[in-house]
Amino acid sequence: MSINFPITWRLRECMAKAKIDSALELHRRMKLVDQNVINYAQLARMIDTPPARLNLQTLMVLTVVLSCKVSDIMDVPPPDAVLEDETK
Repeated sequence: MSINFPITWRLRECMAKAKIDSALELHRRMKLVDQNVINYAQLARMIDTPPARLNLQTLMVLTVVLSCKVSDIMDVPPPDAVLEDETK
C-alpha cells in the first residue's frame, strides 16, 4: 500500500540526534520502554521509508526513546496543500 500524499519522514535524522546509529540499537531501546513494541524487521524497513500504517503505541515509544515530538519524525502537509496536489 502506498501513501497518497507526501510525508516528510525524518526518523533517521531523529536517530542521529539521539546518537542511535542502527536499527538494532533503536529496537533494543524501544523494547526497554515497551516489551511488545514493533518487531525488528518492521522497524528496520521504516527507518528510511514511511510506513503505510503506524501504530500509535509505536509512535509514542519512538518519541520517548528519541526524546522528540511526532512532528520531528514526520511532517504532514496541511490539508489544503494535499488537495492542491490532487487537482494537478
